[in-house]
Amino acid sequence: MFKWNFNFIIKEATPYNNIYFTEVFVTQGKIRELWLKKNNLLEYLKDYQMITKEASNSFIIRCEPFHDYEALFEVEEINKASFIFKITINDRKTGKIHSEGHQTICFAKNGKLVAIPEGFKKKLEENYDKSKIEKIVEKNLARIEKIGGYAQIQEIQEIAKEEKLNNYEEEIFCDILSEKELIK
Repeated sequence: MFKWNFNFIIKEATPYNNIYFTEVFVTQGKIRELWLKKNNLLEYLKDYQMITKEASNSFIIRCEPFHDYEALFEVEEINKASFIFKITINDRKTGKIHSEGHQTICFAKNGKLVAIPEGFKKKLEENYDKSKIEKIVEKNLARIEKIGGYAQIQEIQEIAKEEKLNNYEEEIFCDILSEKELIK
C-alpha cells in the first residue's frame, strides 16, 4: 500500500465548495505516478504505453479545499495483460473514507496490447503481497503493541500461523512491523 498526503485547493472546487469530480481523477493519476516513481517503474514507460482501460470514483463524503487528506494506492488484482488498483482518499485525522475509486491498466507496445512486462509484474506482485500483509498487521495491531520481548515474538509467530502466512509472507509481516517500529 502506498500513501500520499495532500490537500485540494480552491481552484479544484465548485462554487459550492465541493471538489470537482475530474479533480479526483487527476489526483488518482498523481498518486499512480508517484507510486510508479517510488517503485522505480518509470523506465518501463520508455518502451511501453500504459493505458487506462477503466476508471471509476465514488464520493462517500464530500471533499473540500485545504482539508488534510491521505490517498492510499493499493494493487487489488493482477492479470496477464492488466492490473486493477484501488485509490482511497481518507480524512487524515479521522481516517474516514471520502472517496474510493478503481483503475484498470493495460500495456501496449508498438500500438498493440501486450502482457504486463515481467519486471513490472514482479513489482505489482510485491506490492499486492505487502498490501495483503499490511491489512493483517492493522487487524492485529492492538494484540502486538501490548506485549514485548520474547512473548512478542511468540505472539507474532502465533498470528502468522492463524493467518496461514507462508515464510515469504511472514518475512513481509516482520518487515512491516519493523518499519512501524512495533517489534521491541
